[in-house]
Amino acid sequence: MNTRPLLLLVAVIGMTGSCLAEEHALVIGVNAVPHFRVGGLMAVRPLRGAEYDAKLFAQTLSDRWGFKPDQVEVLLGKEANHGSVTGAMERIARTAKPEDTVVFYFAGHGTQAPDRAPFDEPSDERLDEALCLSDVTSAGENLLLDDDLASWLRELKVQSVSIVLDCCHSGTGIKGSADQPVERGLTLPAVAANGPLPSTAGAYAELTLLRKANGPRVIALYACESGQSAYERRFATPQGRKAMGQFTRYLLEAMTDPSLADQDTDGRLSVDEAAAYVGAKIDNDFNAGRLPAKQQRPHAEASRGEWDLVSAR
Repeated sequence: MNTRPLLLLVAVIGMTGSCLAEEHALVIGVNAVPHFRVGGLMAVRPLRGAEYDAKLFAQTLSDRWGFKPDQVEVLLGKEANHGSVTGAMERIARTAKPEDTVVFYFAGHGTQAPDRAPFDEPSDERLDEALCLSDVTSAGENLLLDDDLASWLRELKVQSVSIVLDCCHSGTGIKGSADQPVERGLTLPAVAANGPLPSTAGAYAELTLLRKANGPRVIALYACESGQSAYERRFATPQGRKAMGQFTRYLLEAMTDPSLADQDTDGRLSVDEAAAYVGAKIDNDFNAGRLPAKQQRPHAEASRGEWDLVSAR
């Protein structure tokens, strides 16, 4: 079994070396994109659970993994605009030390956009993945592209980075009824007009491939595979039935009680075990009986090498 660690765990319990190591988290949740308009009308109905997911993820980092409140920046709704998000990313890049670790979490709509120079050849007619921040427009303004994330990773001087994305890589942005699953993705009009194109090298490949030898160790956890949709649906919670991304729901279960996902019962949790746990839960509770095109299969990627496992407390 591949024994890459769930880097969140490495970051949180401080097993990266120096006792002075700190953790930095940027947690983003966006339900509504009111500036995404076509013909003057809002073209995307709001999600219900993305901001709730982000709150729970941040709370789990603080309550379960010991992140200090001032080390977890949470941007929800209108606060999660392009300026605020990129500003928070820049602050982390300036302040994080080499021995520190970083966690980036996003819940909301994902989409695809035409390649942007200078990251890709202008003649390469492919698409980049992108995260829809609260001020995104139907023209593709104020997206956070995978190229933007990759550039940020190159700026970070830290040892370890975890990227967790609960969104589609593209999609319709159509809202279902109250108890029906809802896709977390939308399609830019310019992309829809030109028809589907392949992504540059697989969904968010820039985040984990071609990292320089002395760059940060990157683990990325995605809610679904390229070409699939990530769904939110209602779950029982202490506050009643709430819409949640099913990927986040089951990932938080593993983060709260890592022994649930410890397949080989060695008292340790790998990123593969965490991804397998989330995938199995979604298979049992959601994918069964659905056509392959409507299924959701989470996956994980790592930039290079293998890392030591940590104890599942």
